[in-house]
Amino acid sequence: EKDHAATASSSRRLAIRCRLLVLEEQIMEAVRAEAYAAQSISRLVHAGVPKKVIDELGKLTPTKALAAAREWWRTSQWSLLMLGDGGTGESTAAGWVAQQAAMAGSGKDWVVWVRAASSSREALFGDEAVRFTRHARHCSLLVLNDLGAEMVTDAWRSWLEDVIDFRWSAGARTVMDSNLSAEAFKAKMGARITDRLRDGGRVVGAGTVSMRGQATP
Repeated sequence: EKDHAATASSSRRLAIRCRLLVLEEQIMEAVRAEAYAAQSISRLVHAGVPKKVIDELGKLTPTKALAAAREWWRTSQWSLLMLGDGGTGESTAAGWVAQQAAMAGSGKDWVVWVRAASSSREALFGDEAVRFTRHARHCSLLVLNDLGAEMVTDAWRSWLEDVIDFRWSAGARTVMDSNLSAEAFKAKMGARITDRLRDGGRVVGAGTVSMRGQATP
């Protein structure tokens, strides 16, 4: 009986030890995941992703744009162009792709986020123009956000053609979003850019129903 009791006691201690080890590993995994998430957010900030987009990544709402981005991320297609009305989630979907790239890679040029409306002059003029273009050409993931919201001049269209041609040739991952329709996008950006995006890339419609102001499920 004493031997049986001792064996039972030993088994209980072993079971408790195993449970403690599992709990410790779960805690460590949670700590690693939190540190990993913080690192990816830091990289997104460094890449130029707007705070509003980063905040949305913590409360994702299912949208056509997000579904398309997730599907595209698993493919080898070089580009993704999301077209939809304002508030249909294209920027958040682009942010999701940027987050995946940020978590997968390292280096200051791993992700470059270009907001077209505020970057068109930066790309063309000033001391930083050459560096800006080099980063846009060579980064592992380029996000061109809100294309069509800027004033499209011949110089800006030429810059876009140069960067998109370069990335198309290299098969470098590129994500774009716009509130323009397919017809308006082609008319504003030009046939050359549109044709490049359809050659080995994907163009999707993000819909017309705005998600702004809707509660997150």
